[in-house]
Amino acid sequence: MIDFNNVQGLMDFYRDFMSSHDVENVDFSGYKKIRLSDEAEVASVDRLKELMEKDSHGECLGRYFHQIKVDDTADKYKYKDVLAVFDGDRLLAILKQSLPQTFVLELFEYYDGYYVGAKCAVLTKLFSADLTFYVTSGDKVTEMVTFYDLDLIKKARVDRTELEYMDGKASVKSSVASVYKKSAKGYVLDKQWDMLHPPESSRKTKRVFDNQKKLCKMLEKEAKQVATLDQAIDAFFKVVASAKPNDEEMLLYEVGCYAFDGPEESCLFSLVRQTPTRDDEFYQMHMEVVYEAGEEERQLSECEWHEEGDDGDLREYVLGSKSYEVLKDKRILKIQVWVDET
Repeated sequence: MIDFNNVQGLMDFYRDFMSSHDVENVDFSGYKKIRLSDEAEVASVDRLKELMEKDSHGECLGRYFHQIKVDDTADKYKYKDVLAVFDGDRLLAILKQSLPQTFVLELFEYYDGYYVGAKCAVLTKLFSADLTFYVTSGDKVTEMVTFYDLDLIKKARVDRTELEYMDGKASVKSSVASVYKKSAKGYVLDKQWDMLHPPESSRKTKRVFDNQKKLCKMLEKEAKQVATLDQAIDAFFKVVASAKPNDEEMLLYEVGCYAFDGPEESCLFSLVRQTPTRDDEFYQMHMEVVYEAGEEERQLSECEWHEEGDDGDLREYVLGSKSYEVLKDKRILKIQVWVDET
């Protein structure tokens, strides 16, 4: 049995699971796929419609389905591009794929004594994942424990939500989030909060949930004037500096070579601004500068997060990086700017 208070044990389980599952290349061919926007298809699977309506916290169809269900998008678009994948009568995954290289899924498996849901987001070239343990008693989920690997910033997060049932309907009994710092002696608790009853001081501090669409339009306008890498970097940090202050903002710098539409690779120089959504996911605004991938470019691989939105420090890091030195005078093929949600 897993000790959910043992963060190193959770990290080991997470890495073992992810290394043994090629989540970026899951082949769902041969499995039954139900479009959740199609009532006739939903009705073709016994109890699926009932479970969709009954699910109130992710206890029936998983955390990712619940995230989609509570999305504030108009109902007729809520389940657009969302598939429920079945292996016989067993739910295998909830998948949303709007573009060939952009998808989010939660893949379910009974693994090492637990019903596990691996939620993965592949957004063009960026990959993120977390793992939820669905603890059951009889035929009901009584607890959901979600582990987030934040190793890039030497941290881990564990969310624990206990459910109770009244007349067959689930309600949240308790919900606690804990962030742990990695130290020489292992993981130590950094901060913890009750998500149902935040402290008075937290209530007075209004969280900022900006989906960055307006900011993205500004960046798109700036990007049209860009001819060099220096100008692209200037444009990104100029727009970020104009954003409404957000204590939970994070910035990412990443460089690497990738092949998406065939064997030809591109070298991508990326800057990302990340802010939280109301359901503990993230909005990400991307600026991606695309180069031809030659022999020199293929040697580049960098990834740097700045946790507290310290854009000045990240800019200094970018300008001092090897990738910047290699690419600053190279010809830019194109610049892409967009916002997505993990």
